[in-house]
Amino acid sequence: MRNDVLVDEFATVQAAIDTAVDMDVIELSDGTYTGDGNRDLDTQGKSVTVRSAGGDPGLVVLDCGGSAASPHRAFHFQSGETSETVIEDLTIRGGYAENGGGIRCSGASPLLENVRFENCAASADGGGIACVSHSSPVLTGVSFEGCSAGDKGGGLYATDFSSPVMTGCGFTGNQAGTRGGGAIFTVNSFPTLEDCSFTCNTASLGGGLAIVYSYGPVSGCTICGNTASEGAGMYLRGNVQATFTNCTVAGNSTTGGGGAVSVLVNSDPAFEHCLVAFDSIGPGVAVDATSTATFTCSDIYGNTGGDWQGAIAGQMGVSGNICQDPLFCGLADGVLTLDYTSPCLPGAGRRIRPSCSFPARWRCTTGPSA
Repeated sequence: MRNDVLVDEFATVQAAIDTAVDMDVIELSDGTYTGDGNRDLDTQGKSVTVRSAGGDPGLVVLDCGGSAASPHRAFHFQSGETSETVIEDLTIRGGYAENGGGIRCSGASPLLENVRFENCAASADGGGIACVSHSSPVLTGVSFEGCSAGDKGGGLYATDFSSPVMTGCGFTGNQAGTRGGGAIFTVNSFPTLEDCSFTCNTASLGGGLAIVYSYGPVSGCTICGNTASEGAGMYLRGNVQATFTNCTVAGNSTTGGGGAVSVLVNSDPAFEHCLVAFDSIGPGVAVDATSTATFTCSDIYGNTGGDWQGAIAGQMGVSGNICQDPLFCGLADGVLTLDYTSPCLPGAGRRIRPSCSFPARWRCTTGPSA
């Protein structure tokens, strides 16, 4: 039987969790929760929900107060939690740990909905979240802003055959150090990303995404305004077999000679209905001699270092691929929908193959066909 438990009835959030049983809902009143008992929380494998009472994540904050001298995170899931353990409508702020500054999942797969990570940091990996030991959390509507990692995955890091599933998540202004992945770094993992956005993240490699020895579908994602020396949008290295569908990589800045999308070391990703446009320094796509990249119904255009060049030059004009201005509604403002006259939309009359038109939801919200 479900019971609703108000945290106000207990001294701390942890005290409420300790008392709860499976199916209980622990509700937090509006406010900022600090100090021991309100950080380093352990749900102990229980199928419980921890959420804000009012449903507004901006009004309920777990302020971890973590630092290098005194590391603290919000939650450590380590007891086989499943999607029946739910964290919902909260902000996690100021966490700091070696791995997983905000949350660490070790052999656990909780459900996070409408959670915000703000200014969390890891000295090594996963400024916001670290997923290790076959962890497969489900993240829906989760945002990462201003998080950082000294090595990999400013927002999220996944390894050890973990399979995080992310839908409608946003990564803004995150950064990573030595090995990159300003927003996300996955290695030996199977992530799924759908309708996520990656904006203004920075790293040495992979300003937006760094996917290494990993598989998994990526669809409907926008990757804009990120910066890295190689792979400002995406850095794909080491037998990456991922598929990318209906994704936009635009307005990124590759400073060290690699592409906005860099494909390296025996990788063979496939791209369908994708736009790669307006990298300010590098080429759109750079593929090394050991790898391939297959494009279908895609538009690569306006990249300073070249468009359909190098290993992908022969794909221009076949399989519905084009090199035309996609006519973004407002790239400078991060608006990546398309003008109604875009060659990528139905009825424009300038695409290579009618079946290659992009979804109607890509249209601007104003204009004759909006």
